[in-house]
Amino acid sequence: MSLEKYLMICKELGKSPDPKKMPINFEDLCHENQLSVAIFSKLSSNIVGDIGYVGKSLSGIGVLFDIYNIRDKIFLLDLISLLDSHNIEKSSKDRAQALKKMKKSGG
Repeated sequence: MSLEKYLMICKELGKSPDPKKMPINFEDLCHENQLSVAIFSKLSSNIVGDIGYVGKSLSGIGVLFDIYNIRDKIFLLDLISLLDSHNIEKSSKDRAQALKKMKKSGG
């Protein structure tokens, strides 16, 4: 959800916007975070049929670091690893929920 949409919804509901719940725009991120998201989005995803998303392939990360002229590679790799860990965890939870839903419906 965009910041504009969040503010519009708050206004329609007559609620004060909560700074802790306000979505941020990509431009609001510091430069290093913008770079980590940009590089992360360009890495290919590893997906295993029975497991689902198991993380990004780091095989092309050196080339991307060169293209983006990254000096502090360790720091950016740590940021990318955080993004990847979050996505792996979310994928695992989503898959578990889907399986639970299928079992309830008899599928």
